[in-house]
Amino acid sequence: MKFALNTTNLKRENEIGAAFVVAQDEEGNYEPVALVGFVSEAEEIIADDLKRRFQKLDRDEDPGLCPYEYILWARGINGGYEIIGTALVTEPTAPAKPRTAAVEKVTKQ
Repeated sequence: MKFALNTTNLKRENEIGAAFVVAQDEEGNYEPVALVGFVSEAEEIIADDLKRRFQKLDRDEDPGLCPYEYILWARGINGGYEIIGTALVTEPTAPAKPRTAAVEKVTKQ
């Protein structure tokens, strides 16, 4: 599974304070996933969460929300929370095992 979390002006090793990883489906429903402190940690959490959901599908269990996108929220300079990164969940382009996915790099709006 390949993916890249697109973050504006941040590197993998950057500390981001207390940031929230949130999974969101195509209808706008959302589910908090984890609280993270580094961009690299957010990438690991997203990969692990997506893998866990697909494992549940493989066991015919309910994986809960089906993520379309993962969003990284962090406290901004003015004290409010803002989106600092996104990762879009897409189907792989090359033939792969059933029920696998990749996360495509997207730009911040």
